[in-house]
Amino acid sequence: MPSLKDIDSKDSMKRLLSKAGDELVIAEFYATWCGSCTKVAPAYEQLAEKYADSAQFVKVDVDKADDIHPEYKVTATPTFVFIKDGKAIDQFQGSNAGMLEAAIQKHV
Repeated sequence: MPSLKDIDSKDSMKRLLSKAGDELVIAEFYATWCGSCTKVAPAYEQLAEKYADSAQFVKVDVDKADDIHPEYKVTATPTFVFIKDGKAIDQFQGSNAGMLEAAIQKHV
């Protein structure tokens, strides 16, 4: 899906944030073994399509890119981090798609 980018390292995250500038970036920190992550994944993909003109949506597998999540204080999956100007401005944990969309609307 073109609107979702997979981030696999701290360097790729830095490059993406540098290119994004002041555009909102929403990062989903997930794990393949996480049931809640699997549950919310279709909704996140739909929201990425719906808000593609307002934000960049990325996915970060915490097991593959384990050097990124400590920087954003991610302690559970799924966690959605809202980043603007290279800085985390908000965070949402859990698989409630309605609350996730409300958090997105708050920032776009």
